[in-house]
Amino acid sequence: MNDFTSKYPSALFLRDEHNRLLHHVALSSGINMRTDALLISHISDEKLVEKDPVSDLYPFVIAASGERSDLYTVYHLLGRNPSILDNDHRRDIGNRRRRKEKNKE
Repeated sequence: MNDFTSKYPSALFLRDEHNRLLHHVALSSGINMRTDALLISHISDEKLVEKDPVSDLYPFVIAASGERSDLYTVYHLLGRNPSILDNDHRRDIGNRRRRKEKNKE
């Protein structure tokens, strides 16, 4: 994968038929920092906070899930933008509050 992304860096911005970016697909397939550091390090900061449209998971969560999860990759992805946890957590709390208020009506 490193050879591919070094020869075709624009591939990082292409989307498949499910609107997934290359890193969403690659992380779902089990790539990690040890084997594909170039691809992972070239993920832009704005793409790190973009959820996979198929799984609805952030890239660091994709790297943490499945049989081939890799803590080092999760640490790297999350360490580049740790505020993603805070922002998503606040949004979830707000959604839960709205649902509770709606259910009371």
